[in-house]
Amino acid sequence: MNSQLSSLYTMTQSILSTQHLKQVLDLVTSELAEAMQVQGTSVKFLDPQGRELRYGASFGLPERLTRESVIEVDKSAFNRRIIEGEPFVTGRMNEREMFQFGEDLSAAGIQSVLFVPLRIEDRVIGILGAYCKKPDRFKEEEVEFFRLAAGLVAIAVENARAYEAVENLNAERSRFMLR
Repeated sequence: MNSQLSSLYTMTQSILSTQHLKQVLDLVTSELAEAMQVQGTSVKFLDPQGRELRYGASFGLPERLTRESVIEVDKSAFNRRIIEGEPFVTGRMNEREMFQFGEDLSAAGIQSVLFVPLRIEDRVIGILGAYCKKPDRFKEEEVEFFRLAAGLVAIAVENARAYEAVENLNAERSRFMLR
């Protein structure tokens, strides 16, 4: 637990000094994979209509799993439950879950997964995931730690998006002033 708290502290310090979304996502996915001692982590973003999830970043996962991967929420009972606020944990992925998460997880030897919502106040912006090759990997303490981390990640994402929006407005204003 001390190493996890230390990782959260390091992640918080780094997030506060990093404003760009890609940097934030790369940092949190790598830090969380190390803190949780798992094969990989991911951040999936929910589109504004709440219909699709797309990978924003991942660490330690096969690129073919995350590249251009779109998950239709209406066709995904697991992801719908997570978006509604319920964590999803499994320690021995069965055939039904493999269908849900793809054959690429099986090919990568992933047995345990943990997903929690990324929530800003009462709004879900995506899903944070952890993946491990060991069966029955995630216990209640780790689920709680991951929920806390997800809160931090969601705030970091919103701050980075706001920073980039201000940067874009400033660039537009500069272009306008030069005309």
